Amino acid sequence: MLPAMPDCAGDVLDWNPADYESHFLNSNFSDKNLAILAYRAAPDALRRTLMQRVAQINEAVQEAQTLINQAADPNHVAETIATLANEKIKPLIAQASGVIHGHLSGDIEHEGDGAQAEIDAMFA
Repeated sequence: MLPAMPDCAGDVLDWNPADYESHFLNSNFSDKNLAILAYRAAPDALRRTLMQRVAQINEAVQEAQTLINQAADPNHVAETIATLANEKIKPLIAQASGVIHGHLSGDIEHEGDGAQAEIDAMFA
């Protein structure tokens, strides 16, 4: 969204990573307690793989934050950040969504531009 809405730079800079349970505890998701229980009951391999993907997502978002912080004008890095989001962050979100749904392979494919993967990640 940054290229079309440069005012979102502040939102990107305000973002902080949260672990899986904290994410749900601080959300408005109606079944957040169920999501937390499911996470705790998941096999260790799934949780480890999910945490690896989440760490990679966090690193990529922090990379975007660094680009914004170092730029004199966020508009100058908006396209770079859009590319980072499309080529790195969205695929990682799709992979994390796959793990949440029980898939350990790294190549979870979703049709379209990743919107469904993002929705799945938000509500899984």
